[in-house]
Amino acid sequence: MAVYKRKNGWWIDYYHNGRRYREAGGANKKDATEALAKRLTDIKEGKFNWEKINRKPITFSKFAAIYIESYSKPEKKSFDSTDKYYIKKLTEYFGKKFLSEITIEEILAYKKQRQGDKSRHKRTVSGAYINRELSCLRCMLNFAIGLEYLEVNPFTKAQMKFKRNQKKKFKNNSLFFEEHKRNRPLTEDEAVRLWKVLETKPRLKAIIELAVRTGLRKAEIQNLKWSDVLIQEDKTPKIVVRYGKNGEPEQSIVISDETKKILINHRLNYPKSEYVFYKERDGKPYNFRKAFHTACEEAGIKDLKIHDLRHSFGTFLGNLNVNAIILKEQMRHADIKTTLRYVHINEQAKVEQMRVFDQFFEKIVTNRSQTASEVPSETSGNVHNPL
Repeated sequence: MAVYKRKNGWWIDYYHNGRRYREAGGANKKDATEALAKRLTDIKEGKFNWEKINRKPITFSKFAAIYIESYSKPEKKSFDSTDKYYIKKLTEYFGKKFLSEITIEEILAYKKQRQGDKSRHKRTVSGAYINRELSCLRCMLNFAIGLEYLEVNPFTKAQMKFKRNQKKKFKNNSLFFEEHKRNRPLTEDEAVRLWKVLETKPRLKAIIELAVRTGLRKAEIQNLKWSDVLIQEDKTPKIVVRYGKNGEPEQSIVISDETKKILINHRLNYPKSEYVFYKERDGKPYNFRKAFHTACEEAGIKDLKIHDLRHSFGTFLGNLNVNAIILKEQMRHADIKTTLRYVHINEQAKVEQMRVFDQFFEKIVTNRSQTASEVPSETSGNVHNPL
């Protein structure tokens, strides 16, 4: 049994049932030593399988095609807007490498190269977006392990650290620490300017109004069907959300009377498809991303994303001191902690709540005092003494 270096890396040498086995162990001595220890453990536990070990290696580009057809396309509703682009970028970098050659050093090099790149929307790629790409890569490598193309995911070999704080570790092996969730609501001045631009864009105006008045996500608005809009006269107006985040179960939200009017007026102008917002040429869901950014540019609004309209909804309700549970239900948060980002309690609100409490408690004390005065005392002659 041995670990030794060759021109193309470190190799391991061991015996099983009188037969000698030699194979590549890794890019460095430490990895090779760990690989040898694993082989010896497998032999001891009866799990050693040379056919599996000696399986013909596969390049990342070929495996990516398998992953897309076997898992990503059929299982992920967001494939066309997420994995499709993540895998394209990953394949450009790792495509010609065998899966076994993808080390943590290679992953860090990819991360460094992606910093400063431009996205398909001509904006600088953010650390959060690179995290999504690398999460996709981690998922792909785990899938490769399940198909026996790979034994160990390189992500499990190291605890990633944020470049600006090498001493601090973070959960889920994120390569960039996402320190704060973005919360960039629409300001009152921006709303005035944006609505002025939208006066000549009735369809987009209905979309933006729906987003701000309901907190629906882009994909939820884009895939919304009239069958999910419940606006009967004798019932509480609601919207059923069937295409929620991360495959969350079907939910419904209550909408205001004004939102109901907006939807009714919109249907009068666009009645030709099952989708609420659709493309004129084929009736399929309308992707309004470009139209939204164009409207923002015309209104002189910078750094406003479609998802910020959802943040605006939460922030506006939070500023109105809406009950946190109601806010959670309307925004469909899985965890109340997410909702509490939008709840901002000022001093005046605290004073008002204490005043309400004083009134409530005073009423209790007053009622009890009145009740006590009406109960006969034990020394009264009208009280029956059983003794």
